[in-house]
Amino acid sequence: MTSKMTALLEHNERFALTFTPVPLGLPAAQVIVVAYLAFLGRRMAGGDLTEDMGVEVAIIHHTQCGTGFLADPDFRYEASQATGVDEDALEASTVAEPHSTVKTDVELLLSSPLLPPMMGVSGHVYDVETGRVTTVVDTRYPVATRT
Repeated sequence: MTSKMTALLEHNERFALTFTPVPLGLPAAQVIVVAYLAFLGRRMAGGDLTEDMGVEVAIIHHTQCGTGFLADPDFRYEASQATGVDEDALEASTVAEPHSTVKTDVELLLSSPLLPPMMGVSGHVYDVETGRVTTVVDTRYPVATRT
């Protein structure tokens, strides 16, 4: 079965040929964005995800994620003091190795009883230096025998 990501990843290959990296800025908000991004060549026309869309959820992490600093206990302590967020919670949100954490996130989403059985989930990493998206987890579907 061909993934719905195939055409987007092909577009990304063309995008990466002329990509010029820009410095990453600090995150402005703690939100999860569900959208097709320019580096994949598409945008959502609307923004509502529904069970009958037949969509594929693509979880995309990126290299050089600022949360990697949370792996350092001293930094984590300072961040906890500054934000009031528990150190354990900060440690749990560390993305030091996006190729590994994207796999974990795919598994977490696939295990959710809220995910429709025909909704595929894939995992990818966007390299901020090259503009290239690599597939880490091919499209998978929830286990049909949920209780």
